[in-house]
Amino acid sequence: MNFLHSLIPILITFSYANVAGIRLAIFIPIVLFLIVLFQGHFFCRDRLFVFNQILIFSMMLSFSLITGFYDNFLAYLVFMILSITYSVSFISIERLDYLIKIYTYLGVFSAVGLFVQYVLYNFLGYSFGTIIFFNNRTAFSFLWLDFSFFSLYLASLVPLIFYVFKNIPIKILLSLFVLVASFMTTARTGIFSFIFFCIIFSFYKFFESLVRGEVKKEQIKFLVVGGGALFLSFLLLPYLSSLSDREITTSDSGRMQGYIDAWHYLGENFFFGAMFNSEYYFNNINVLPHNAFLYIFTMGGILFLLLFFVFIALVLFYSRNKFIVSSILISFIGVMFIPSFYSMYYLGWLISMAFAYYHVYLKINEREEYVS
Repeated sequence: MNFLHSLIPILITFSYANVAGIRLAIFIPIVLFLIVLFQGHFFCRDRLFVFNQILIFSMMLSFSLITGFYDNFLAYLVFMILSITYSVSFISIERLDYLIKIYTYLGVFSAVGLFVQYVLYNFLGYSFGTIIFFNNRTAFSFLWLDFSFFSLYLASLVPLIFYVFKNIPIKILLSLFVLVASFMTTARTGIFSFIFFCIIFSFYKFFESLVRGEVKKEQIKFLVVGGGALFLSFLLLPYLSSLSDREITTSDSGRMQGYIDAWHYLGENFFFGAMFNSEYYFNNINVLPHNAFLYIFTMGGILFLLLFFVFIALVLFYSRNKFIVSSILISFIGVMFIPSFYSMYYLGWLISMAFAYYHVYLKINEREEYVS
């Protein structure tokens, strides 16, 4: 059983890789099925979350049966299974920490792989993995197929690095390393999501202290240092851009027109959208909106969007490990710049891990109440 659990973070890291023409992501639901099969006993404390997932699953299945387009349904099926696996099982905190450690180590390994890919291509002319050529840049994503997802995955590793490693210099160096790697993909999603998260988190902690009347010098220093670090990062962006052939601009890359077309489409398809037939939408309307909330609204209509908001609220409510929830929040901020969130299998696994830690904390509290 422990071996099966350890396979999941490995498959998540390499889910976009192809071996002999077979994408490794196909093995994720197989391993999850084996875990559920050998678990032997189940419980469900997160009934609202599971019920929410069943409703989303039912709507997507209904849409697929009506339209005959199953790609999005199958992708969400894997994401859903990943997200609820630990909602119906219990794992010790030692085992959870071990799984997070594997996941984080593999994330750092992926960043190393991207650096190797970058150096070999730019200095030796040798290429491997995924390299995508655009008119004005060359995008690198190691073994991942989507460089935007990969950049967000790397940026979301920072909180977990602070959780896994104990040595402060190592925490800082590895965090900078994965952030630079995220920037080198040439996708802006990861680095911008991390910056926005830092800004939101800093102001949240500061105003929380103001409300409680507990503002301390250390917290003011944290706000000043954090703000200074962010300001310095903007100053360094032109120098970091030398690692990439993409010009740093505020251009929306044509996304604004996609947003406008999506709103026009919703005017006539408010309740059910395109029924998650993204192929029809792309061929007849425009590119998919690069914003997960507008994407969900456009694909599934207002009813599906409401279920999506409930999904996010439940994830944040049940999350107790602040490092994992920080990683999830960075990813949620990132989906503001990309279409389908459910293609990010790592996010589904992190959500499941957040529930797993919640179960552990509940058990500890119950034990303490019993003893007292």
